[in-house]
Amino acid sequence: MKEKSVLILGGVVQSIAFVRRAKEMGLKVYVADNIPNSPAKKFCDVPLDIDCFNVDELKEIIDKERIDGIIVGCADILLPVYYELCKLTGKYCYLNKKHLEVFNNKKGFKMALQANKLPIIKHFDINNVEYPAIIKPVDNNSAKGISVCYDESTLCKAIDEAMNNSKSRNILIEEYMICDDIVVDYAFIDGEVYVTSISDRYINNENGDTGTIPTALVYPSRYAELYLSTTHNKVCKLFKELDVRNGFMSIQAFVKDNNIYFYDPAFRKNGAEDHILYKYIYDIDQIEMLINYAINGSMIVGQGKPNMQCNFSGRYAANLVILVKTGKIKFINGLKEVEQLKNVINITQCHYEDDEVVRRGTLDQTLARIHIVCSDKLELKSVIKEILNMVEVVDYNGNDMLMNQLDINEIY
Repeated sequence: MKEKSVLILGGVVQSIAFVRRAKEMGLKVYVADNIPNSPAKKFCDVPLDIDCFNVDELKEIIDKERIDGIIVGCADILLPVYYELCKLTGKYCYLNKKHLEVFNNKKGFKMALQANKLPIIKHFDINNVEYPAIIKPVDNNSAKGISVCYDESTLCKAIDEAMNNSKSRNILIEEYMICDDIVVDYAFIDGEVYVTSISDRYINNENGDTGTIPTALVYPSRYAELYLSTTHNKVCKLFKELDVRNGFMSIQAFVKDNNIYFYDPAFRKNGAEDHILYKYIYDIDQIEMLINYAINGSMIVGQGKPNMQCNFSGRYAANLVILVKTGKIKFINGLKEVEQLKNVINITQCHYEDDEVVRRGTLDQTLARIHIVCSDKLELKSVIKEILNMVEVVDYNGNDMLMNQLDINEIY
């Protein structure tokens, strides 16, 4: 009997969880991208040094190797490739063309929100910009290509940066919002909609002219009740109209004057790896669910549909992000000690000694993500403070590379 197999698009750090779980499930794992020795390739069975946009070559390999399923990682830019490959090879795909037009394009998403009478962020055309404004590609992720302009002098450069980071060469110019920020995570199982978490998103904006990057997600959000009472049902109407049936989605939103302003959807597993928290608290394995869907066409694993909630069973959690400045890392201290703390359930390290951090204002400045679970908020603040005092990162000139980290006094 042939061994079942799966192809994972993209070998980034976050794809390692898919590789490990798929192998535990007895699957042969292929990982494709154009970066030799990308992180996930070190753990897979068959690394493929193929550009994921080379659909024809990937299709040939899928057909030749008789690969059973395809999984997209954590990159929005790969969702159209995932859709096209599944369509060409007859594999299970949790999204369709209309989903791509709405949830993989910030302009399309904005139009869908407006059609469903949900608040939208003020936007401008190139000849009528009000400052400060944020300029971004409509179809990229991880803060790539995003700039903040405080006057007209930097607008042209920001437009070029956004267009150069857009596969479709399309951009969006919006009001730069200065207010609270949340992330809403959804799961879809056979057409049923579950809110899996609502978190407060804390940010670092010290780069000034780039988009903000997160310092932490804290669960549950102070705005959970507001969101569920004012916005959730309207969004569910949109999901129903678009026939969203399976998969996971994260949507970032601003909160201002008791209104929820969505601004960035991601119809995929997010890079924050919140599945680690769900597995720990609810014993729900979202990675296994996506792998099972790729192979069998069902998100259901084991005994029926999982009991998903967004209250974290009365506990408090954080996804703490350690951010570093650009430069070459000479040494990192403290992460091994942090890993031993009782409330730390996971550390995902993204950079190591001798790595060079290049892309300012993007998630490339993430040294590590640390997942924490505590019994109350005071304990959570105490653990975060302890962690931030333990970590040290220095470059080859002897300079401290740590960016401004989360201020625990800001946690509501």
